[in-house]
Amino acid sequence: MISVIIPLYNKEKTISRAIHSVLNQVYKNFEIIIVNDGSTDKSLEIVQSINDERIKIISKKNGGVSSARNKGIEAANYEYIAFLDSDDMWLPWHLQNICRMINEHEDIAVGAYSSKLRKCLSAGDFSSIKYNKGNDVLIDNYIKEAAIRDDLIHSSNWAVKKTCFYDIGFYNESLSYGEDVEFYYRLFKKYKLINHTAVTAVYILDAENRSDKKVFPLAQRFHEFNFTDKPEYEKKYLGKLVFLIILDYSMLKAYNICFKTFWRYRKYTYYIINYFFVLLKKRIAKTFSF
Repeated sequence: MISVIIPLYNKEKTISRAIHSVLNQVYKNFEIIIVNDGSTDKSLEIVQSINDERIKIISKKNGGVSSARNKGIEAANYEYIAFLDSDDMWLPWHLQNICRMINEHEDIAVGAYSSKLRKCLSAGDFSSIKYNKGNDVLIDNYIKEAAIRDDLIHSSNWAVKKTCFYDIGFYNESLSYGEDVEFYYRLFKKYKLINHTAVTAVYILDAENRSDKKVFPLAQRFHEFNFTDKPEYEKKYLGKLVFLIILDYSMLKAYNICFKTFWRYRKYTYYIINYFFVLLKKRIAKTFSF
C-alpha cells in the first residue's frame, strides 16, 4: 500500500481534478492525505465534498509547501509515499507502475522511483497520451545525470521510502521554491533512483497560482551552493542550478537578483555557462532530428 500526499493552498479550480486522478487509478490500495495549508478560497470545501474513506484531511496554518509535505509525511501510514501537487494529475496507470517498480527493484540502495512527466498547456491536452510500457532505468549517480537532464524527477511523478526522510531529513521549511531540488540533492547523495521512461504524470502549465510565476526572495529559494572540493560532474550540476536561477529571475524581470546571483558565483562562470551549451546542443539536435 502507498500513501499519497497532496499539499493544498488555494487551488479551488484544480484540486478536484487532482484528487479524482488518484481515485481513478488502476491500483486501488492507497490513502490520500490532503494537507490544507491555510487555504482562503473554497479548496477545503471541495475536498470535503468528495466522499471516499481513503481521503484524510489535515488542516494547518499557512506555512508553505515544505511544511505541508512534512506534515503529510509524518501522518502517512504506509512504507512508501507518493507526491502529487494539487494542480497536476496522474494518468490511471501511475501508481500501478510505481508499485511494480518497487516490487521488481526494491533494494536498500534504491530510495525513490519516478516516471516520465508530460507538460501540457491545459488539462485537455493529455487525452492523447496512451499507455506505454516503457523501460525501467537505474540511475546510479543522479547528480551526474541531472547535470544534463531535466526529466528524471518532478514533485508530482515520484515515490520514496518513508524511512528516507528519517535518514537524511525532511523538506527544508525555510524554502518556498526549489525545496524539492534541495531534497533530491540530499537524497541522491546516498540513494539511487529507478526511473521509468513512459509518461504516467501530467504537469498542467496554465494551472492557477503556479509558484514559477512568482518572484520569491532569493533567501526563500534553494540557492546556497558549495563548489569547493566537489567532483567535476557535481560542479556542473551546481552550475546548472545557478544558471536556472538566473534564467528564472530574468524571465520574471528581477534583474537585480540575477546580477547578485551571478556575482556571488562568478568564480564558477565556466560551470554556469556549461549548462547553456547543454541546452544549445539539445535545441540543435531537436531542430535537425528526423
